[in-house]
Amino acid sequence: MSRLATQSAPVANSSPSSGTVQAANRVEKGVGKSFVSLKQQRAAFIECFDKIEELWEDSTAGRTEARLSDTSYELGKAFLAAIPSFYVAPEVSLDVDGELVFDWFGNYGELVSVCAQSNGRLAYAARYSASRATHGHTVMDQTIPLEVIREIKAVAQ
Repeated sequence: MSRLATQSAPVANSSPSSGTVQAANRVEKGVGKSFVSLKQQRAAFIECFDKIEELWEDSTAGRTEARLSDTSYELGKAFLAAIPSFYVAPEVSLDVDGELVFDWFGNYGELVSVCAQSNGRLAYAARYSASRATHGHTVMDQTIPLEVIREIKAVAQ
């Protein structure tokens, strides 16, 4: 055996330094906050699904100004289910045309609105300032189209 193989390396102090313990505590608190935040996000999205069901029931019972269209109802549920869970949940409402509307409000007056239209398309509009806005229409297959995600991301992340 060589001389190197028989010599043992010095053993590092196995007790953590106070800096390491403090860093570990910060990570643990951060993970705990993230977990709470994810639970809150999930609860907010569940409330959105509940709101869609409430609007469906109210509209079919004649308790709303407009009747929620079957197509908007189905598209709205699919749209909500496809929103990445790390985004802020939208506010859900029923417009006068009987279509579901999903709104996100930014901290500085920004607004993104997506409508699940009765023709099976998504209409979206975003206002970032008095001079900067965009809008459009698109079709949603299995996922939310990139142009809609881009607008939501700008306000809801």
